[in-house]
Amino acid sequence: MPGYGRRYWAERTADNRRRSYPRFRGTHTADAVVIGGGLTGTTMAYVLANAGMHVMLLEAGQVADGSTAGGLGAILPQPDAPFRAVEGAAGLRVARGAWEMAQKSAADFAAALKKLPTKSDVAQSALVINARRNEDALSLRKEQSARRGAGLAAPWLSAEAARAETGTDSA
Repeated sequence: MPGYGRRYWAERTADNRRRSYPRFRGTHTADAVVIGGGLTGTTMAYVLANAGMHVMLLEAGQVADGSTAGGLGAILPQPDAPFRAVEGAAGLRVARGAWEMAQKSAADFAAALKKLPTKSDVAQSALVINARRNEDALSLRKEQSARRGAGLAAPWLSAEAARAETGTDSA
């Protein structure tokens, strides 16, 4: 069992199952070049190759040994930024489009992973953003209001429901 601070996904794959590939040398041509051999890059390369394209995958280190190996293993259906910040910087149309595309991309990525000829335990799960302090809850409430105003889904759990769902303190 991997320990705290260890590379969870890397440790779930035995060393003898982790392949090495030759270094890129010379001149090559391809229909598509995918940079990065993590979960996203290898999945994209597989999907493109399955569509009949000649694909080249370039990875500086070992496949699935970077962010994928140490990552959480979650496909998040939203950008890694507050909606209000994106709206303020780029406008409502762009922000709404980013959130809609993130949801679609997460679903498409999960579907692609399920089609891979590998063992996968992809399962849908709820995403809960928890506010432990009252000021965090106020900020999240403003975020929720902005998302709803943009026509996006923005459910809200009461403090009691959030505590029951997450098992943590919640405001």
